[in-house]
Amino acid sequence: EKAEEIIAEIITKDPKFATIYKSYSDYKKTVEKWTKISEYALLRNRYE
Repeated sequence: EKAEEIIAEIITKDPKFATIYKSYSDYKKTVEKWTKISEYALLRNRYE
């Protein structure tokens, strides 16, 4: 929560940071979706 406040503050002050952070956030959302699928498959197979 506090980290989000700090990031929001930096974004307003630094356009380059804002661009990089948006790119990172978009990538993270994509990776999280894949990770959920792959981790679920791994755990499912491990305990069958």
